[in-house]
Amino acid sequence: MLLDVESSGGHGLSNTLGLAGFPNLDVVRSPALGRKPYLARLMLHEIIPLSSESAPVERGVLGLATSLPLRRIEFRIGKMSLVDFLDLNSAGSDSHLQFLNWVTDNNGTYDYPANTRGYTDAAIVEYDDHDFSVRFAEALMPKVANGIYLDADLLRAHSETVEGEWRERVFRGRSGLARVLGFVNHADMGNYRKAIDDFLRGSGPGAGGARPILLRRASRGGRSTELD
Repeated sequence: MLLDVESSGGHGLSNTLGLAGFPNLDVVRSPALGRKPYLARLMLHEIIPLSSESAPVERGVLGLATSLPLRRIEFRIGKMSLVDFLDLNSAGSDSHLQFLNWVTDNNGTYDYPANTRGYTDAAIVEYDDHDFSVRFAEALMPKVANGIYLDADLLRAHSETVEGEWRERVFRGRSGLARVLGFVNHADMGNYRKAIDDFLRGSGPGAGGARPILLRRASRGGRSTELD
């Protein structure tokens, strides 16, 4: 079991508005949340070995094991940040240790489910073999975009992410890695294309106004596929 309590407060320049890739990933997007300590992570982690072979690993804040089976299945369930385990980048994936913006730290198009502080309730299953890994995550979406509260109704709002990873030594024996990541989010979201099309046609809620009006609709999905 992993338990992590944090305290984070303050706000970024211009209240973190106006930049597509804000320069500080670890900034609190809602200053009204204050500095009161909160539960960041609480998860159960189970490892099922599928071989007797093992390899050494470094201990970290998310695991204390010094070795892991080369073939294994891992289960995680609880409160977590999905980018602790998905879309990892050796050059910059921990915002607590590196001052990097949202787009540099993670793929800019990976709209992973998270509340205002970057956490969600989720379950992850992972299969690891010698040269490849496959991961799947099912997670809750916030009730509103970047909101602090999560929507527990999985029939209405949910997110799925799948990632495949291939590891091999190429270029004179140097280690190499390739990942493919895809995700789909279903939540109470608006449709930007429909709002713009309605505005241009002179119909819909933005008709006659100075700009399109975006309306949220329940169970609207958005999806993307990424290559690393």
